[in-house]
Amino acid sequence: MKNAEEIVSVAKEKGMTSIITCVAEPKYLGEALALRDRNNGFVHVTAGFHPHYVTKYSDDYIKSYMDTLESTRFSIIGIGEIGLDYSGVVSDDDKARQKLMFRKFIDFAKVNNCLLYTSDAADELDGVDLGGSRIIK
Repeated sequence: MKNAEEIVSVAKEKGMTSIITCVAEPKYLGEALALRDRNNGFVHVTAGFHPHYVTKYSDDYIKSYMDTLESTRFSIIGIGEIGLDYSGVVSDDDKARQKLMFRKFIDFAKVNNCLLYTSDAADELDGVDLGGSRIIK
């Protein structure tokens, strides 16, 4: 998170009342939560898993990340960014892994009554109840 403190400072100077930082790669969750803690009430966090990163991390790491999200669910205001992005993906296994992760995060958002930030990729998953009131497109 380059220049995060500077961005927060400028946002406050410009009269903004709050900002949301979106964690798209798991390794940045700790930094985002620390930024939120240093700027409580001004910085809010959503946490997700951009589809380009799902093949970068092991199943054990992903489980640990999901466990961390569960334990910090009251520190985040929503789930996102998540979705499907097949640009540059050639393997059917990688596409299947993206879909699996997308479903896991949808389920997490539903169980924890979180906002869900996603893209039009949701339209690709037949039979998934996304709960329209929880989607920001």
